[in-house]
Amino acid sequence: FIFCSVLKGDASKLQQRLQQRGILIRYFNLPRLQNSIRISVGKPEDTDTLVKALQELGEEING
Repeated sequence: FIFCSVLKGDASKLQQRLQQRGILIRYFNLPRLQNSIRISVGKPEDTDTLVKALQELGEEING
């Protein structure tokens, strides 16, 4: 797993946007893990799909 904090934006919204693309991540709605997500490390092609989606969503959010 990769565990990370979402520094810009809202982790729950990121989870929803990725889910719309068929990418499932785990969002933690807990005080100690506020705005954090967990991503399972899969096959290289799964990782490529995730990275591309994150880049596209980042461009949408940041202009």
